[in-house]
Amino acid sequence: FILSSSFAGYVSIDCGISSNTNYTDETTNIPYVSDDGFIDTGTDHTIASNYVDSSLEKQLQTLRSFPNGSRNCYALTVTPEQKYLVRASFMYGSYDGLNGASPSNPLLFDLHLGVNLWTTVNITKASDVHRAEAIFVASADSASVCLVKTGSATPFISALELRPLKNTIYPYANATQNLVLFLRINLAPTTNHLLRYPFDRYDRIWLPFVAAAGWTSISTNLTVKNYAKDQFEAPSAVMQTAAVPVNASMLEFSWDFVGSGAPVNEFYANLHFSELLPNTSRAFDVYINDDKWFANYTPPYLMSGAIYSTTPLYPSLRYNWALNSSGLSTLPPILNALEVYTPMFFKNTPTDSDDVDAIINIRVQYQLKRNWMGDPCSPKEYAWDGLKCSYDLNSPRITDVNLSASALTGPISSSFAKLTAIKYLDLSYNNLTGPLPDVLGNLPSLQVLNLAGNNLSGPIPASLLKRSQQGLLILRTEGNQNLCASGNSCEIKTDTESKKKKIATPIIVIICLVPVVLFLVAIFIFCRMRKSKGSANILVQPEKERLSNLVKGHQDNPLQLDNRQFTYTEVLRITNNFERTLGKGGFGTVYHGYLEDGTQVAVKTRSQSSSQGTKEFLAEVQHLIRIHHKSLVSLVGYCMDGDHLALVYEYMSQGTLLDYIRGKTRNASAFSWGKRLQIAIEAAQGLLITAEPPILIGRQNAHIVQRVRERLANGNIEDVVDSKLQGEYDVNSVWKVADIAFRCTAQASHQRPTMTEVVAELKESLALE
Repeated sequence: FILSSSFAGYVSIDCGISSNTNYTDETTNIPYVSDDGFIDTGTDHTIASNYVDSSLEKQLQTLRSFPNGSRNCYALTVTPEQKYLVRASFMYGSYDGLNGASPSNPLLFDLHLGVNLWTTVNITKASDVHRAEAIFVASADSASVCLVKTGSATPFISALELRPLKNTIYPYANATQNLVLFLRINLAPTTNHLLRYPFDRYDRIWLPFVAAAGWTSISTNLTVKNYAKDQFEAPSAVMQTAAVPVNASMLEFSWDFVGSGAPVNEFYANLHFSELLPNTSRAFDVYINDDKWFANYTPPYLMSGAIYSTTPLYPSLRYNWALNSSGLSTLPPILNALEVYTPMFFKNTPTDSDDVDAIINIRVQYQLKRNWMGDPCSPKEYAWDGLKCSYDLNSPRITDVNLSASALTGPISSSFAKLTAIKYLDLSYNNLTGPLPDVLGNLPSLQVLNLAGNNLSGPIPASLLKRSQQGLLILRTEGNQNLCASGNSCEIKTDTESKKKKIATPIIVIICLVPVVLFLVAIFIFCRMRKSKGSANILVQPEKERLSNLVKGHQDNPLQLDNRQFTYTEVLRITNNFERTLGKGGFGTVYHGYLEDGTQVAVKTRSQSSSQGTKEFLAEVQHLIRIHHKSLVSLVGYCMDGDHLALVYEYMSQGTLLDYIRGKTRNASAFSWGKRLQIAIEAAQGLLITAEPPILIGRQNAHIVQRVRERLANGNIEDVVDSKLQGEYDVNSVWKVADIAFRCTAQASHQRPTMTEVVAELKESLALE
């Protein structure tokens, strides 16, 4: 294992420098690059000038902060099964002008390596340099380093470095355990400078530890070599100095667990030794908390030796070390260097590697600008927006992908077919073109495929049609004018054929109208006869016929509702005899239920006593059949059995939008301003600013528009915004949305913007956030 002069495998990132720039560090000669090729989010900053001096490394003078998003991740290319050292550096330097770091008010945020906690960054002084270092074995061809917001502090990073290691060193770092550096010190050096590359081939940073009271130092200019199978390969420049006790036979040192910042009370210790004096032989015992750890150790002359633990030391609040002459030598003990590590626990499991490859390919193909960084599913609380995952197997699997209205263009990616555990795929309302891939029909778990509102063309694959006809798949394709359901080929009509069709249409209409007119006359006569008898069903029967015509006569119905008619007996079984009530309205009662396959549904029944409920019922049928949008519930089926009328539609298990805005849902906080803006864009409606109802009964200015205008009279937008947002929003963004809302509620219609303008301006507002 020889590191070439070109720094093969080195990744050296100076976070916050100008995009597409690079330089060579004057001290180490290591080339550094900007971080724009490793992350898409965050903002660049320079630390305050009063914290910059000639001794401060260039990498610490700039940084990237992440005010938005709970998790922001750098993606590093690695080689699977290769062992690496990764280091993140942090220098606050009051880059934000707030002087916000102090022992009483530290800047706290978490650092993750992959899907697991690496360390908590704790900045207590603006001038301090904080470094986090870990050793890991790559399990895939990419490794992520993520900054996670855990409180009010904005995460930031100054530098990120990756160094390949020989796989045989640090043997207790392996595929099942990462190591987190606790300390690495060079004892009794001749200078007070840290030591790294080119003195250490792996660019480990050795901090100087000048001789303590009762210690002195010895040194040599001769090279200290490593054994062929050395398990640590401590550099010669570190091993050329050592600490020894003054006029004593014992060398003592210690560290405390409490207050140390170590995540767990489990430590691995490496004690590095080399004899620097010729023709001598010293021997000593090593004690930890008064227990003999190693007996009669003799350091090798000008060779690096080590005593180390292969398992964690026995837990203690304080670790007291003593190196005591064993009596076999008159020379005192010696110590050249010390390393201490803690284990990184694998609390979370990465997403299935095939799923990761597929979803990343999808992200790259469509150039998605979502905050899709790090692992797609893990940790669970940071799963990517638009994805749902299952966590009941060894590795999380992606089960739902919702990319509706995500500005996707081009063909449907073949990578979707590699998400073999997917159940729900929503690609609706994009600008997807080309044919429907046959391979989507091979997805064994796919239950819903929503392709509505695209520009797809060609035949629907027979495999998808078959599953849809068997009731195994809900397939939505409305809005794709060039997509046909022939299963084999689609006839492309020429201009001549189109003209023939136009000529034939009136003839067909005339032929069809004759029996329809006769049928309507017969119905009229029948109804007049029923009326003369004073039938009590005078309102019910025509409305039922109207419902039947609405459902069965709608040719564009994507769910083929004539095949989804439920009997009243089936409705009783679905709702378990109307056991659970979800709500009530003028139309009647809504009940919770389950279909045969376990799918949850809501069953809306028509009131037998309210004609107003019947009208609302019919109106909702019209809307649900004719309008399809990702923000509206989908109609599953209907019941028209005797006098029993019911709608069966999607069950919204996560509560109402108002509940989320107000933070009233179980185990959920109030929606952030950015989330509210995203909802507003997708729905292009609704006042999601105040979290107040539109009308407040008993108030002079009862309407929300009046109330907001009154509060904004003094120019303070904070008086309007929902207090549960706790100031986490961009003021300019809120002002812009308020302006849009006022223009939408203008008295004169010509003063109101179009919905296209509303959506465009809401997107601009979201960009400000």
